[in-house]
Amino acid sequence: MVVAPRIHVLVCEDDYILAGKADALVAQLSQSEAVSKEIIDGATDTIDTTIEAVSRFCDAIRQIDLFASEKLVWLKNASFLGSDRTMGSEAIKEMLSQLLEFLSGDLPDGIEIVITSTSFSKKYSFCKQLVALEKTGKVSFEEIAVGKKGKLTTADFKKLLNNYLAEHKLEMGAKEQEYFCSMITTSSRVFISELDKLFLYTSDKAPTIQDIDSIVTMSNMQEPWDLLDAYGERNAHKVLRILHNLYDLRVDPVFLIGQLEQRTNELLILVDCIKHGYARLSAGSSFYGRTEMNVSWSDALTGEDEAALADLGKYKISGWQASRIAAQVKNWDRITLRFARMKLIEAHVKMVSIGTNPKDLLELTLLSLMKGK
Repeated sequence: MVVAPRIHVLVCEDDYILAGKADALVAQLSQSEAVSKEIIDGATDTIDTTIEAVSRFCDAIRQIDLFASEKLVWLKNASFLGSDRTMGSEAIKEMLSQLLEFLSGDLPDGIEIVITSTSFSKKYSFCKQLVALEKTGKVSFEEIAVGKKGKLTTADFKKLLNNYLAEHKLEMGAKEQEYFCSMITTSSRVFISELDKLFLYTSDKAPTIQDIDSIVTMSNMQEPWDLLDAYGERNAHKVLRILHNLYDLRVDPVFLIGQLEQRTNELLILVDCIKHGYARLSAGSSFYGRTEMNVSWSDALTGEDEAALADLGKYKISGWQASRIAAQVKNWDRITLRFARMKLIEAHVKMVSIGTNPKDLLELTLLSLMKGK
């Protein structure tokens, strides 16, 4: 007769996905009223607190409660299992060695053990041997994949959104769904949290693009590029919102101002190309209520012209990104762009050579360049 494992290990880098899987597993294992539950918080950040958590976990799994015939012990969020500093401690190595010896033997009757973690490194002996116990039938080990190559994709976030809407009996238009999914691409927990905030703001009514812009805090890996687009559009409100998000993510203002200088140069080249007939703009597709522009380059470009356009058009950049840059041309002229480039370079020099607050300097510089649109 095959005996089901009584040690369950769940590992997933996404804490929201992990929490959902873990809650379902714990609910399944504790259906009987005879089961008592004890949850040990493993989200520790020092060696001392880790020792305390592991000690409590060991005590909990070695004894059954007086008034319960069965017990489930959950070491929750044991992220220390992937920490070099913590797992390198000799005291913790000794504790985990003793714990592994206990788990490898015959567990007390009626005990179920759950260990969950967002960080789990198999280079450590405890983790490696815990996984090896799966072959003996003592451990059920599941490493939950997060999207493709460890990252959630747009399709994954759309699935999360559809599940959320169905579960809460809410509605959101197709364009609004696309827009929302484009704004948050770093964490499923942040994604769900922003959905809660959005529908609280709209009183459960279908949100508009304007609602999303007003209430949702952008959180994605594309934010520096979103800042460049807001700058190109000369949208002061959007520039400030994204800039403050980036500051919260500790993005270096010196990096940002370098990117803004590059966008200014790209726009300046495009303006010159259009003026001299080297580039033509035409209306393209509609995107989130905004008409994009298509760029077409003249076949009469010289080698020198091609060198000047090394980072633009058919030579490097194309498709949607080129359209976004081209659509921003109407917000600028050559004089304004040259002035903007000068002010950005001045601010850049001050950032690296004068004892001034680079965040405030960048914010004031950008606000001054948004004026007069």
